[in-house]
Amino acid sequence: MITTSAPVLDQPDLLYTDMIRINAELFAGKAAVICGEERLSWHDFHLRTNQVANLLLDLGLQRNDKVCLVMDSSVLMFELLWGVVKVGGVVVPLNIMMNDASLATTINDCRAQLLIASAPMVPKVADIESTLEHVRESGRFTDGSADGHWQNIRPLIDQQPATDPPVQLSHSDSMNIIYSSGSTGTPKGIEHSHFARHIYSLGFGPGLKMDRFSRPVCTTPLYTNGTWITMLPAVYWGATTILMTGFSAEAFFQCVERERATHVFMVPTQ
Repeated sequence: MITTSAPVLDQPDLLYTDMIRINAELFAGKAAVICGEERLSWHDFHLRTNQVANLLLDLGLQRNDKVCLVMDSSVLMFELLWGVVKVGGVVVPLNIMMNDASLATTINDCRAQLLIASAPMVPKVADIESTLEHVRESGRFTDGSADGHWQNIRPLIDQQPATDPPVQLSHSDSMNIIYSSGSTGTPKGIEHSHFARHIYSLGFGPGLKMDRFSRPVCTTPLYTNGTWITMLPAVYWGATTILMTGFSAEAFFQCVERERATHVFMVPTQ
């Protein structure tokens, strides 16, 4: 019988926010995320997500407040997603192909305080604005020129300090909500804690043989849970996440060839 009271080795107590900071120190100049011609190094990704987090603090976002992203996959969406996580908010990326009724239902269902839409999506969201129950009048942002009460979020991020936000997170805190496709009726919100998502990196990561040398291509949008299976271990282990804005076989192979031509792939030896 084992009677020792020594601590048992379990999962490491490092959240994604810790790993982003650590990866920025270890792999400062390496790309953290690539989308088309735009790319962000790990150093800059850490600083940019800090700026997003500090902006959200200035906007009064509290722990567990929900932030909806109605956006196409992009480097900016990647920054926003992880900035929300850093500040202790709950990020809710929504399917941009939902009809107006479903979109309004999901935004109300999660009780979103803030709403960020890519410029092409603003007219769609504007059509349902009168039905939104919890989004603040001053909490509607876009990534381009803004009209009325919509604000361009890019300059607001740029004005923020890049210091670490003074937020202490735990494994039990909520991290995100992913909505189902609604194939059986109304879309349903699936809420994940930091611990639940942590297991993706410790499970899917080794299963996919993900490490700092990996360059996974996310062919599906950031609002799908399948994408997170690839994205989460990539962020945790310091890989380079490559985002596609739309899938076709031709676009995929162009993406792969572009990366092959611009990057020396390093294969670890046994």
